[in-house]
Parts: sequence; structure tokens; C-alpha cells
Amino acid sequence: MDAARDARDARRAYDVLGVDERSTPDEIRSAFRKAALLHHPDKGGDRARFDEIVDAYAGIVCGARVAGERQRLTNVRLDGSVCDVLERMYGMLDDMCAAQRAA
Repeated sequence: MDAARDARDARRAYDVLGVDERSTPDEIRSAFRKAALLHHPDKGGDRARFDEIVDAYAGIVCGARVAGERQRLTNVRLDGSVCDVLERMYGMLDDMCAAQRAA
């Protein structure tokens, strides 16, 4: 049930931005910027609509990051030594923290 709701929420986020689920990150970012500018409260837009656009973009971007990290964790091979696994995990955590700081 949660997976179905998550899928609906993801589709809705793409619909809010007016892009397809197969859109590139650049197309999604461009659609977000256009919609945010059009609906920005400082430019006379509606605050609720602007918040919806920001939430949709955040959901898509964060969802992509989570999916990428989940795939990276899946790719960690457990047939190596414990040290190898821990080194990979800490490397991923360092990458995630660096990306968060840069955002």
C-alpha cells in the first residue's frame, strides 16, 4: 500500500512541474525554475501553489538521491572482508554528506 501511494505521489510531483517521468534532470530543473518564477509570491503568485511546486521538485530530487544511494548500497558486495564493506559504507556516507553540504 505504501509503495502504491509513493508511486502516486511521485507521478503527482511530475504533473505539478508539467514534466514526464522520463525527463532528464536538466528538463526537470528547467521546469521547476519556470514554474517557481511564474508562481513566486514576491512576483504576485500564489504562495500555496509556489509551495506545491517547491515540494514537488524536492520530492523528485530527493527521491532520485535516495534511489541512487539504495542502488549503491545494493551493489556493496558482502563476500569481501568486513573492513572492505565498512570502507565502502563510510565512503558513501562521506559522499552523501558532501552532496548535502553542497546543496
